[in-house]
Amino acid sequence: MFAVMAAMAVVAAGVSAYGQYSQAQSQKAAANYNAAVATNNATASAQQAQYDVGLITDQNARAVASQRAAMASSGFDANSGTFSDVTRDTKIQGEMNVLSRLYQGRVAATQSTSQAQLSTMQGNADMQAGYIGAGGTLLSGASSAFAAYENPNFH
Repeated sequence: MFAVMAAMAVVAAGVSAYGQYSQAQSQKAAANYNAAVATNNATASAQQAQYDVGLITDQNARAVASQRAAMASSGFDANSGTFSDVTRDTKIQGEMNVLSRLYQGRVAATQSTSQAQLSTMQGNADMQAGYIGAGGTLLSGASSAFAAYENPNFH
């Protein structure tokens, strides 16, 4: 009788430990997936920012060209003080827009990269917790089996 109880304790501990280990593997796989998605988001954010910079640069060049055409058709000297001030201001604002968009892209990429790192760390912690939980369950099962074996009432 004690042998059956001891064996049941060992089997129950093994099944429970395997369940904890499997759950930890699933959690780590999910965390790794989340990390990969976040890494892809970081890349996409940086690429989108670069694309937007090209659009902003083109838009700024068109604005300056339109200003030059408007000034020239009005008879103003393209190199005069007022015209020069207006185009310089347009170029500066365009460059500020470029820098702002690059900054936004870097912030978004950094946030996604941080999320990827956090997901990876969480997956590693989940796996470690699974190992510890499975080990504790196995030790508990072994202890129960030994207690059943040592109990004089079951001999």
